[in-house]
Amino acid sequence: MQSDLSLFLTDEELTALTGSPQPATQERVLREWGLNVTRNRVNKIMLTREALTRHQLGLKTETRIEPKLRLHSTE
Repeated sequence: MQSDLSLFLTDEELTALTGSPQPATQERVLREWGLNVTRNRVNKIMLTREALTRHQLGLKTETRIEPKLRLHSTE
């Protein structure tokens, strides 16, 4: 069984969600909601279905903690 759902929302879904077909407006609206979005090379908004679902459920996105490198002097 093959799913018709892709990892990212389609242009039509983004337009319905934000109320605008313009990528700049979509990006602004989604960022105002607290979502982290990016644009690809053809200026299309990239928002994963998982990120939207997590936002709707009030779940925090996973943050990666970068290790901090501490240099100790031997003197």
